[in-house]
Order: sequence, then structure tokens, then C-alpha cells
Amino acid sequence: MQVSVESIGKLERRMQVQVPAERVSKEIATRLKELSRTARLKGFRPGKAPLTVIRQQFGQQVHREVIGQLLQSSFSEAVTQNQLAPAGSPRIEPQTVAEGQDLTYVATFEVLPEVTLRPLESLEIERITAEVTEADIDAMIERLRKQCKPGATWIFEGQRPGEPLKQLWSVWGFVRDRAELGDDARIYDLRHTFASLGAGGGLSLPILGRLLGHTQSRTTERYSRHLADDPVRAAAEKVAAMINPPKASDNVVTLGKAQS
Repeated sequence: MQVSVESIGKLERRMQVQVPAERVSKEIATRLKELSRTARLKGFRPGKAPLTVIRQQFGQQVHREVIGQLLQSSFSEAVTQNQLAPAGSPRIEPQTVAEGQDLTYVATFEVLPEVTLRPLESLEIERITAEVTEADIDAMIERLRKQCKPGATWIFEGQRPGEPLKQLWSVWGFVRDRAELGDDARIYDLRHTFASLGAGGGLSLPILGRLLGHTQSRTTERYSRHLADDPVRAAAEKVAAMINPPKASDNVVTLGKAQS
């Protein structure tokens, strides 16, 4: 098999392939012989029809199947032979496919670019950080207010007039990535953390309920039970000290007499 490769672009290649006629004829003969073992023709018992009759009956069909198979297999062999890495399917243009002649075609395709990796030690990465000030937050809130519809009650309105936006899942992924919270962070977890810190800081349940948008106090109470470990531990130690205040003698260590 003869192969010639031509570069017609930075990544585009044109490859001309010539498959010998002997290989094509051999593939056709092998396929016809296999077919003759199972072919059913009138006047002949199964598998007993002469090969000439099989060729007359199925020759053109077998020829098309063999050509299609050789186009695929020879292309794979050609790119492997020339150490090429196609980036996609080729565009194949057959030149000669007649039986008894060499199978020739032109394949046009793009190859993967060659990438040279630099050592990690030589790379310098600049991490960009941004600081959000109180002035930035106030300016953003004011901008959102100006974007609201006249007479709107909420900055983020829902689909129904007069109701706030309730479904945040469409923008939650963006917020989570910008805040670097991790893929497993949930809005539910943030609300519980907010309630835990608020309760630990001494906020009352009614105030927490208003902040969280709860309509029932039981819901706020369930949220506030998820207190952080430090406030709970500090509260427990404070109560323990009230019940059993430490004595001065508790800090005295009695040493045994030294032996002479």
C-alpha cells in the first residue's frame, strides 16, 4: 500500500492512498467464498451453488461492501504508518474503485496539535484576588433598586407580582463557584449556619425567623438547634461552673514527704 501525505494548512492534511488491486480481489474472493456456504439459490441445495453463480448473483453487492471496508481499514493503517493523530473523521474522496484496478482515494482531515509541556517548576501563576468593600455592596444594592420595576416590593421579584424570587437554583451554581464554597455546598446548609451563628450570638427566635423568612416559630427553632460546637461547649461549661464552682483547694497539689 502506497501512502503520501501533504500539509495543506497548519493542522490540515491531505493523504493519498493506493491499495493494490490484488488485495481488493483477494478480499472479494474471500467474501464470495464465505457467502457461497450459506447462500440459498433456486435450483441448488444450500451451500452447493457454483462460485461463478454466486459471483453473478452477489458480485456487485460484495464489491461495494469490500470497498467500504477497505476505505476504513486502509485509512487507519495509513495514519498509523505515518504517525498521525486525526482530530476527527476524514473526508474521503474515492478516485478509482473499479474491480481489477488499484483502489485509490484522497482523505482530507485535521490532526491534533503538538503540545510541549513546560516543567511545573518554571511556571508562574498570578492569583487574582478582589476585595469587596461596604461601599461596593451599597452601590450594588442601589443599582439593583434602580433596576426594579416601578412600585415593586422586592429587589428580586418572582414570577407572580408582589412575591419575592423563591427558586435560586438557576443562579446558585454561579454564586457557589464565585464564593469558592465547593460543589457540595447547599443553600440549606448556609441557612442553618446562619441560624446557628445568630442564635449563638444571642439573637431571638422571632428576629431569626424574620431574617430567614419563616412563617412558623417551630421552623426557626429547628434551625437554631444546629448551633456551632464552640457556643454550645462554652454554654455547657458556664452552667457547670454555676452548679459546681471551682474551689481554691482544687488547684493545690499535695506532695509527699521526701524520703531521707
